Amino acid sequence: LSLPDSNSKAASPKVIVEKRVEVGLDDFLHLEMDFERTSFALSDIIHLRGSLHFLLVRLRIISIELHFVRREIIDVHSPQTMQDAMTICCHQIMEGPAFRGDTIPFELTVQGDLTPTYENVARQFSVRYYVAL
Repeated sequence: LSLPDSNSKAASPKVIVEKRVEVGLDDFLHLEMDFERTSFALSDIIHLRGSLHFLLVRLRIISIELHFVRREIIDVHSPQTMQDAMTICCHQIMEGPAFRGDTIPFELTVQGDLTPTYENVARQFSVRYYVAL
């Protein structure tokens, strides 16, 4: 996810979301996540809507949660890099067993203290946003 600088000259700041994400664990679990929208205004309440498709399931799954995470990195090009990750919100999208071919719709509402994404500011500082499964 990318939150652009709110002071930029662009028409409207947006959050960029990958349309489809594939997640796999060797030959045990293969998931595919689809998102309905690909961009959001920075000042809006963000509603991440989509679906989770189970392509291969050979593990016993108890539950699945989506986390919206902000990761800050200080002194990006140094061996003493400091990283801080903070979960902004968490939502359980499934509880119980899943089977091949199952599709689980989800909606994750993100509200609150969002900042723009900054990438290598003066080669010292970065802020990025992620959706973690």
